[in-house]
Amino acid sequence: MQAGNLNALDDFVTPNYKRYLSPTAAPINAAAQKQRMAGLRAVSSDFKLTIDHLIAEGDLVAIGSTYRGTYTGAFMGIPPSGKQGTFASFEVIRIENGKIAEHWGGPDTMDMVLQVGGVVSARPTVAPVLPSFVCDKPD
Repeated sequence: MQAGNLNALDDFVTPNYKRYLSPTAAPINAAAQKQRMAGLRAVSSDFKLTIDHLIAEGDLVAIGSTYRGTYTGAFMGIPPSGKQGTFASFEVIRIENGKIAEHWGGPDTMDMVLQVGGVVSARPTVAPVLPSFVCDKPD
């Protein structure tokens, strides 16, 4: 897929492929994963992926990889910066009959946001309302 043929994903995943993006969100299918990959490619015209580590045990494979590219497209509302970026990814996949059935993890998007010039800040929180206590000071 380095060459940009996103339809090649169909050759590598099961018909019931599930991509888990969050513990609280429903998994997505192969078509939605292709859309995500197309979006990542739109951010960087010279996108490259290097697999740094590959560890397999049973039907699970852990992949540590590095993404590199120039930010030539908008990302999460941040305009293109033309900056070079490098960020890490850690993913785990489950293999079924030689194809990817399930997929967890992904790139460090917070690092990506910072590299394209975005700002990450904590959400403002509201202090919990605690009951008032009156302490009598002994005389």
